[in-house]
Amino acid sequence: MVIHSYTGDMICPSCTFDAPNGARFCSVCGHLLVQTEERRIVTVLFADLVGFTGLSENRDPEELKHLIDRCFQRLVADVTAFGGTVDKIIGDAIVVLFGAPTAHEDDPERAVRAALQMQRTLVTFAAEQTSDMRMRIGVNTGEVLVGALKAGGDYTAMGDTVNVASRLQNLASPGEILVGPSTRSAVSEVIEFEDRGMTDLRGREGSLKVAAAIVEIGPPGRRKFANRAPIIGRELEQAHLASAIEVAVVKGRACLINVLGEAGIGKTRLASEVASQAEIEHDAIVLEGRVLPYGETSPLRALGDSLAGAAGLAASDDSIRAREKIAALVRNYLDPSDLESIEQIAEVVLYLIGRPTSISFLETDRRVPMVRDGMRKFFVAVSSKYPVVLILRDIQWADQRLLDVVEQMLELLSDRPFIVMATARWALDEVRWVATPGRHNAVVINLDPLDMTATSLLGSELLGAPVSSVMAAELYERSGGNPFFVEEISTLLREEDFTNPGVRFDIEKKMIGELPKTLVGLVAARLDSLPQAERRMVENASVLGRRGPVYGLLLMGDESNDQSSFRHLVDKDILSMEGEWWRFRSDLVRDVAYSMLTKSVRADRHLMVAEWLAANTDDASGDAVQSIATHYAAAAELGREKQ
Repeated sequence: MVIHSYTGDMICPSCTFDAPNGARFCSVCGHLLVQTEERRIVTVLFADLVGFTGLSENRDPEELKHLIDRCFQRLVADVTAFGGTVDKIIGDAIVVLFGAPTAHEDDPERAVRAALQMQRTLVTFAAEQTSDMRMRIGVNTGEVLVGALKAGGDYTAMGDTVNVASRLQNLASPGEILVGPSTRSAVSEVIEFEDRGMTDLRGREGSLKVAAAIVEIGPPGRRKFANRAPIIGRELEQAHLASAIEVAVVKGRACLINVLGEAGIGKTRLASEVASQAEIEHDAIVLEGRVLPYGETSPLRALGDSLAGAAGLAASDDSIRAREKIAALVRNYLDPSDLESIEQIAEVVLYLIGRPTSISFLETDRRVPMVRDGMRKFFVAVSSKYPVVLILRDIQWADQRLLDVVEQMLELLSDRPFIVMATARWALDEVRWVATPGRHNAVVINLDPLDMTATSLLGSELLGAPVSSVMAAELYERSGGNPFFVEEISTLLREEDFTNPGVRFDIEKKMIGELPKTLVGLVAARLDSLPQAERRMVENASVLGRRGPVYGLLLMGDESNDQSSFRHLVDKDILSMEGEWWRFRSDLVRDVAYSMLTKSVRADRHLMVAEWLAANTDDASGDAVQSIATHYAAAAELGREKQ
C-alpha cells in the first residue's frame, strides 16, 4: 500500500543545485522543490502603485521599466525580510503570500508589518525620484489552495481570500492599508487600526468589516494570553531550575540554563516563574530580552532590550529622555562618579536598541569591542551587589554574534552569581547551543507535554469550574498536553455552557474553522519544519485517523525508510507509541495536517486504504468492517465534493 513515493535525487530547477533526497527547499536559493497542491491558511498582501498611468505618459518605456524595477526591488526586499513570498508581479501590482509555501505562527502580523514598511519605503523612493508614486494595499487572511496550474505556471494561491485582498486594495486610498477582519483579529495587540465599518466589496455578496492599519504599537511576535492561570504540572522542572540558581548564588558560580521545547509548551512561563522566585528568595535582578525572527536592527538587540526594559524605556521616549532613563538605571549599580562608564553603557544600550549614537559611525572592529566592554562593565557592577538572572527568549533565532557575546560574559563572570536562562524551540535531533565548557555551570531542561491530570487542572483553572473526567480526556486528546493549546481551546469553551450536562463537549467541529488562525499557523509552521519523509508520514497518519497499528502506517510509505521517520516523529512528540499502536500526541496536529491535504488527495488515500483493508483483513470483527466502511464513505463523500 504505497501511497506516496519519491525516487531519485532532486535537482533545483532554479539554480540546478543537486538537493539531497527528502529536501523540501533548495539549500542554495530557497526554491520550493516539492510542487504539491495544498490547502493552507494564508495571509495575502495585494499592492498596486497609484499614478502608474501618469508616469507611463511622460517617460520612455525603457526608463519607465528601469524605474519600476528599482522600486519593486526595494518593495520585494521588504517582503522577504518579513518572510513573505512573492506570488506574482503584474505590471504595477504585486501579490505576496505569507504562510505558503512555508507557514509561520505569526503570518498575519508579518504581512501587516511588511505592508507598513512597504509604504514607508515607497515614500522614500518617491522622494528620491521626485515623483508622486503612491500605493494601495489590501491584506486578508483565510484558506486558499496553493500549487501550480497543471496547464503550466508558477506556484500560486487561489480562492476567495485572494479575491478579497484584491478588492480591499481597490477600495483603499493611495497610501492606505486595508485589512479584513481575520487579519485584524490576529494582530490587534501589536498594530493600531482605524475602523472603516461594514463595507460592500465589488462582485461579492454581503458586507465585510474593514479596518485601516496605521502603525506598529508593539514588538513582533507578542502573543496575547486569554487567561494567566497558575503554573501547573511543572513542579519538578521548577524545583530543578531553582536549585541550579541557588547553587549559582551560594557558590558564586555563573550558570547557563537552557529551557527547550515546542512552541506553546510553556518555556517562557517556566523561565519567568523561576526568575520571579529568584527575585524574591535571593534578591536577584531580573533582566529579560527576546530574540526576534525579523526586524532587528542589531544582532545584539536582545541584550539592549533587557536593559531598556529594566530602565522603563517607552517607544515614545525621545533620545534625550531614553538616555536619561538608562543612565539612571546604570547609576544604581556603578559608582555615580564614574561618569565615563555610565555614559559608555548608556551609549551602548541606545545603539543596541536602534537609537542614533556615536557608535553607529564606528568601524565594526571598533564597535563590537566597545559594545562587549560596556555590557561587561554593567554586569560586573550589578553582580557585585546582587545575583543577576538574564532571560533570553527564543534564542533559536539568535545570530552567532549574540551567542558569542553571551559565552564571553559567562567566561568573564564565571566567579559571580550571573545566570543566563535561555529558551529555545530546538527539535530533539538538532544541535543545541551549549556554551563552550568552562568554569560556569550548565543545565538543560527539555519540557514535555503536560499529563492528563495537569491538563485537567489547567483546564479547570482557565474555565473557572471543574471539568469532568470525560471532558478532561477530550481536552487532553485535543491539546496533546500543550498548555497554549489548552488555553485556546478553553477560550472556545467559555463561549458555550460547558457546565450544563445537556451540552455535549464537542469542540472538534470548531478546531479548524473557528480556532484562532495563530494556533492553526503555529501547528502548520511546525509541520512545515519537518523533513519531507516525516511530513509525508504525518499526512498518511492523518488519513488513517487519530491512532492505528504501526505496521499499517509503515505500509503506507517505504517501510524500511519510514521506520526512522516514525522514531523521529515520536521523539518530537508529534506521534506517541503505545505497544504496537501509534497515536497523534495532539488531535489538533492531526486535524491541521489533514486539512492541508486537498480533497482529491484525501479521497484517493481513503480509497486506497479501504481497498487494501478489504483485500488484506481477515478479521471479520465489527471494528474491521467499520474501519473499511469509514474509509470507503470518506472517499465517496470527498469524491462528490471535488466534482
